[in-house]
Amino acid sequence: MHKIVGYDGGVSAARPGKKSASNKVDLFGNGHTSYRRLVLIQQFDKSTRIKIWIGVIALSIIIAYVMSAVIDRDFLAAAYHVITGRDSGVESVGGMFLSRLSPANFTRIRFIRMEVMAIAFFVFLMHPIYGIPTLYEFVYDKRWLLAMLLLLFFILNGLNGDSITCYDYYIQNGQGSQFIYPIIGKEREIRSDEWLVATPQILYGVMKKGGLSFPSLFELFSNPLTLIYWIIYKIFGARSYYSAFWYTPIFLGGLLTAEFLQILLAGDPSDERGIGEVTAAQKLLVSASGFMIFLSSFYQWWAFPAYFFYIHGAVVFLWYFFHQNKLWKKALLLYVTGVLVISYLKLLYPAWQVSFGYVAVVLVLWVLYEHRTQIKYFEKKEWGLFIAAIAVVAAAAGYFVSKNWDYFVTMFNTVYPGDRADAGGMSIPKLFNYIPGLIFAFRGEFQASEAGTIISLFPLPTILILYKWHRQKHLTFLETGLLIVTAILSIYCTTGLPMPIAFITLLSRSTAWRAVDVIGYINVLFFVLALKDYAGESIPEVASSRHRQKQLSGKWKIYKTAMVLIITADIITGMFVRPIEYGFEAISSKPLFDEIQKLKEDPECRILAYDSIILPSYTTACGADTVNFVNIRPNLPLYKKLDKQGKYEDIYNRYAHVKMVFTKKKHTRFELDQKDAITVRLTAKDIALTGATYVVSSKKLSMDNRWLSLDEIYHEGGIYIYGIKYTERSYKRYIENNSNGLMFLREQGYIE
Repeated sequence: MHKIVGYDGGVSAARPGKKSASNKVDLFGNGHTSYRRLVLIQQFDKSTRIKIWIGVIALSIIIAYVMSAVIDRDFLAAAYHVITGRDSGVESVGGMFLSRLSPANFTRIRFIRMEVMAIAFFVFLMHPIYGIPTLYEFVYDKRWLLAMLLLLFFILNGLNGDSITCYDYYIQNGQGSQFIYPIIGKEREIRSDEWLVATPQILYGVMKKGGLSFPSLFELFSNPLTLIYWIIYKIFGARSYYSAFWYTPIFLGGLLTAEFLQILLAGDPSDERGIGEVTAAQKLLVSASGFMIFLSSFYQWWAFPAYFFYIHGAVVFLWYFFHQNKLWKKALLLYVTGVLVISYLKLLYPAWQVSFGYVAVVLVLWVLYEHRTQIKYFEKKEWGLFIAAIAVVAAAAGYFVSKNWDYFVTMFNTVYPGDRADAGGMSIPKLFNYIPGLIFAFRGEFQASEAGTIISLFPLPTILILYKWHRQKHLTFLETGLLIVTAILSIYCTTGLPMPIAFITLLSRSTAWRAVDVIGYINVLFFVLALKDYAGESIPEVASSRHRQKQLSGKWKIYKTAMVLIITADIITGMFVRPIEYGFEAISSKPLFDEIQKLKEDPECRILAYDSIILPSYTTACGADTVNFVNIRPNLPLYKKLDKQGKYEDIYNRYAHVKMVFTKKKHTRFELDQKDAITVRLTAKDIALTGATYVVSSKKLSMDNRWLSLDEIYHEGGIYIYGIKYTERSYKRYIENNSNGLMFLREQGYIE
């Protein structure tokens, strides 16, 4: 009797020497293979099928048109007030709804919302038309094509998942285009690391004079995507560029993760293709475990950490390197592997980078171990490629370090995060946060980022892998390596390590609260490896007795039910976290944006954003050189002029959001608001040292003294702009100190 790949509910096994129809997948099925299942659309001729398709498309558009009017924050707010009796002067909810259906009220934001929703409804309506098994088999097998088409849709429509619309809360609230609100979903103010830090840096590159620069030779070599982004920018504009920059790593990360998980399950070093046939159960497991990572609160609330993209991608390309015969293909695969390794090294966030690095080393060693026979019989040209690849990666890493040496030295000498050293401690309870993580997206604003974790099902996967060890009396190379890493990180995340050992292992550069996330990730891998044998066969040999067949069929149904429940939990956890937004209209459609563009015509334009950590990010995103934008590294050239005695060095020598205000006291002072936020209280005589020529403020200011005067040149929507007129006394002080505080910005690339 021969084993079959998928269970079709029948009693016959595959015939020897002939590929059986039962080898087709039964993804989310009911016991019948998708190719043999009689679905609704197969009952009609070709012309009728075309009519059904047209009807489904039309119905999807109609439903989307109606729902685009309902899923609108203004309508929902008004409806709530009417229902609760807070606004008796408003027409009925039904009347409001009908008026919104009028073509006269069909706006651009509703059109884009309708596009997105039409795709979702079309997929939903395909379920009864084609049947669940056929539909999901098609989606899984064509995932690369479908993902690229969806990515193209996002790029051409200029959509992103950022929370840029948070700026509307603070800057000229309610003013601007209709896109100052999300298309779908809710902006997440807690993601300030994105919309207050990363987003302004990205937008500065396209908003500055001259627009986006052509990538440098090193950028082209170490990240070919930069060239694609530049081409998109030149052809489709800044919105599409930002959309590509935002979504491309997420899509590629998800696709490469699926490939990586397939290799874990069906990878075969002896197979010419490097991977055997992927069974129905394996596809279910790949889907469930992939979503456990990518729809987790850890991934969704933490700015989509790139570690999975780079690690999984490097492993995938290195694996397939050993299964190519043509030299140019081998060279290309090694090049892409090297690009991903370099990209990982450039992340420069040790808190996760070190812990994930342990796992990455184990995975690479596993790939080499699995292909030890091929390596043994390498020809000279293959050895040459391998050695050259290692040399190129080392050279690129060396160049990157040398180019950014000053940055490394500055950061390692900061109070935060450079001086941060952690010997570990109890953080294991965080691993259970995948349970409350189910409702993070539906709660009010709180520290979901810090609480977020991977949907690891901890401690079940660890128990399963230990049980497998006990039952089989041995573990594979990969399972052994991952258990060793788990043991090290578990000690670090419970009792902690002596500081010398933490220093030697580099874990002192991590933190227990970050390293524990990697234990969660390893548990996902354990989950996959523990179910590998079962998923590889799907159903053991079909027994001759009907009782045995029912027994095996029952186990298969339990397995499918468990996978579907996990996928459902994944979707609930992560699908509703991120909004869908159009471009960066919450910045570029504000009246203040146009005024800042006028200021930029002044070659000496330097903006000081007053008494705010929001305004500096906004003005930077507008392409203006801003004195107090977030200090990715401390602005020491300026601060040492303001604090010649070094009295406040422990305050400003850190990564920090910088709020600047004016004081009438004799000396400039620095105050620590929190570990990553400071306030600089500038005296009138020290304002000149910042090099500022304009002040943007949400408060009305007045200053006229022997050092400078402020002239109001703009006031709208609660925002003021003042031109600074320095006296001769200030100018002399500026020259004497030989620093305008902008050297820092030039070094960071914010100023040409």
